[in-house]
Amino acid sequence: MTDLGNDLIFEVEDSGKGVPKEIAQDIYNKDFSTSKKQGKGIGLYLVKDALRHIDGHLILDESSLGGALFTIYISKRPQRYG
Repeated sequence: MTDLGNDLIFEVEDSGKGVPKEIAQDIYNKDFSTSKKQGKGIGLYLVKDALRHIDGHLILDESSLGGALFTIYISKRPQRYG
């Protein structure tokens, strides 16, 4: 986590195979998973949905480790609703 000016920035990366471009937009859909196991495909959907409620952003990129890099930006400025 980085506290940068008006934003909190979280980075999560791995050294796996990464996310193929063909499915990059699908990974945020509820119940989407490349695994055949039951109960998969909810995590990124929930993160993206929660960020939507607080005007946060989630960006997918390639990690320097070879896998995926997810960067989350959350504004520290109070949101105004209503």
